[in-house]
Amino acid sequence: MNDVNDPSASAEAIDILLCSRPLGLTPERVEACLPRREVDPDWEAKRDSGQLPEGLAGLAGSVRQVWPQERLNPSQARWVLALREHMSWRELAGSVLGDDNQILGMDLEEAARRALGLSEAAAGKDTAAAPAPRTYFVTRHPGARAWALQEGIRVDEVIDHLDPALVQPGDTLIGSLPVNLAAEVCARGGRYLHLSLDLPAELRGRELTAEQMRQVGARVEEFRVLRLDASPAPG
Repeated sequence: MNDVNDPSASAEAIDILLCSRPLGLTPERVEACLPRREVDPDWEAKRDSGQLPEGLAGLAGSVRQVWPQERLNPSQARWVLALREHMSWRELAGSVLGDDNQILGMDLEEAARRALGLSEAAAGKDTAAAPAPRTYFVTRHPGARAWALQEGIRVDEVIDHLDPALVQPGDTLIGSLPVNLAAEVCARGGRYLHLSLDLPAELRGRELTAEQMRQVGARVEEFRVLRLDASPAPG
């Protein structure tokens, strides 16, 4: 993840973990434990009955994940989560599956959490007592919305601007938020996934298409942002 760590210590830990890969954790075994994505029947019914808005806004929630019965065993799951402590999703997918697709890395982390009962859905917690966690994509750019859809990033709602009061514990916010808002998301118990781009100077300030975003390495990266109390100025 993106906490500040000693790079040399982290590299050593990764080397040790990679050399202790659990027996039987082949790419085929991992893939059998990952979800498939399909059109959500509820969304399809709303579309067919004309209840959805036109354009990209109507595509929100069109895809759902379907998890298989197959699961990682506890030792495999703990190993995956240990790797995740030192790696981005893209790096995790590359190390475990040989495919550096960040969506696969996100799914792999969730598969490990489910195997250990750390996921609310897997633990079968009562969702009537509290709203289920939601994923919001904060952007006003059509290209970013199209990119997320094409990349298979599942969100519950796309919003133009963030009201921090919206965030509940367990919610996920994806976007390019100012640092003060990202800190507010984390303080409220949410996860902040930053939409990162390696933009050359000539593309800054321009509207990008989904294809252009892919060309400049668009990706989501999790950050934990902590607001520190301001120290009084020295007298």
